[in-house]
Amino acid sequence: MDSLNNVEVFNLHGGNVGIRWQKWLKRFDNFLIAAGITSDERKEFMLLHCIGEEVFDIFLSLPDPQVPIDPNTNAPVNLAKYDKAKLKLNNHFSPKVNTEFEIFNFRQAKQSDEETIDEYYARLLKLSLNCNFPDKDREVKSQIIQGTTSTKLRRYALTENLSLNQLIAQGKAYEATKVQLNEMENNVLAENVNRVKNFSSNKQNRFNNSQTRNRNREGNI
Repeated sequence: MDSLNNVEVFNLHGGNVGIRWQKWLKRFDNFLIAAGITSDERKEFMLLHCIGEEVFDIFLSLPDPQVPIDPNTNAPVNLAKYDKAKLKLNNHFSPKVNTEFEIFNFRQAKQSDEETIDEYYARLLKLSLNCNFPDKDREVKSQIIQGTTSTKLRRYALTENLSLNQLIAQGKAYEATKVQLNEMENNVLAENVNRVKNFSSNKQNRFNNSQTRNRNREGNI
């Protein structure tokens, strides 16, 4: 039972409870596999123990979930105890999402000026979680092409048949080139400023020297 110490209880407090619950449940399923726990009763026992006292109290107050119907037989599916317990908690922590609203938010996501292509990509992946896209990579790729701040990347993507990974790689290459060009231009600008300063300084020195020589001549007359 020492391995139970490796499973943190689910934290009810904070935002994004539904997303955090799904993440916790996936980690718990991984724990069951790693621990070699296959018995349905033991899996249910472990779940109800590891969720912690607060969530267990909620579990006891929840109604039994509506059992899904088998589309082939139109009969209720005979759920195992563990699956029934998970369904009960899922219905509480992950209520049905308004998919159309999630897709709307995804479509509105444009790359900001301060955002790298990697950061934009990561944000789109997060926004796509509840969109139920049949081909998530295709949708993310399309949104990057439409929402990127790089006109150069957009033009390139519209003329080449790129995969999502290739699009990201090309965007990163353009970003690196832009940084290098900015550094080169800043160096050239700094050199030009120094050149002008040195020219002005030399001109002033020549003028001062000329004035000194003129005063010396006047003093010798």
